[in-house]
Amino acid sequence: MDIKYVYAGIVHDTVEEAQASVLVERNLLDTEPTNWIEVKAITGNSTDGWLIPPVKLNDAEINNIDDTKTYMVASIIGGENLLGLSSSEVTEKVSSYRTEYAIYNCVETIYRSNFDATGQDTDVEQEEIPTDIDMSGYVS
Repeated sequence: MDIKYVYAGIVHDTVEEAQASVLVERNLLDTEPTNWIEVKAITGNSTDGWLIPPVKLNDAEINNIDDTKTYMVASIIGGENLLGLSSSEVTEKVSSYRTEYAIYNCVETIYRSNFDATGQDTDVEQEEIPTDIDMSGYVS
């Protein structure tokens, strides 16, 4: 049996590696919303129909949303899809979907667990180790 440390779904050999990945995850949560939300600029309206292009906005475009456009958003984790949103509504969804993503990835906790020779987690009960970096702001 090998002891491994799991953080945000990624297995690490040491607790130090897992703790170092917390900073990477925090930076992702601060700057890379395409991990939890898809956003597209759309045209049209709810009466006559929406025109939805195949092109998704990138991280920089989502982080600097154009308030002259109308948008479609989709939550990657929760599956919610919404049409006809304003820039302020998109900004709110980026934040709420980020919380959903952070909770899903358990960003406040590193899990110490036993793995067998095939790489399978064999612990029924894992030991929880709090992260050195406070991640509570991302899950509330």
